[in-house]
Amino acid sequence: MSKVRCERFTVRLSPYEKAFIVRKMRESGYNNLGDYFMHCVSSNRTTVVDTMPIWEIKTELNKIGTNINQIAKKANTNGFLSDTDIRELKEDMREVKDTVNMGLNPYLKGGDVGGLCEDSTHQAEHTP
Repeated sequence: MSKVRCERFTVRLSPYEKAFIVRKMRESGYNNLGDYFMHCVSSNRTTVVDTMPIWEIKTELNKIGTNINQIAKKANTNGFLSDTDIRELKEDMREVKDTVNMGLNPYLKGGDVGGLCEDSTHQAEHTP
């Protein structure tokens, strides 16, 4: 890998995102964003996440939301809900909870969702 850096890589960030990255860079002992990014990318801390289950959850939640909206429209039109409507509404809400719990738990267990290259074991060798 060449040490001469002649290629430019441009990224647009919000002021908050920029401050966050600069803070993480400094906490890791780096003074140069290029070195910090190269460390983050090459440190085997990158996680590839299959987002398909999240899209499946989104689709399922949209269907459940449609059912809930139909029941709400019926309640507004009639001025009341039947026992059957209430049971269906409770079941829909239970499905929402179960779907979210089942689908999102693998992504939330033990991980730092907001973390960005937290490995600081190589601080000294990269600090100028």
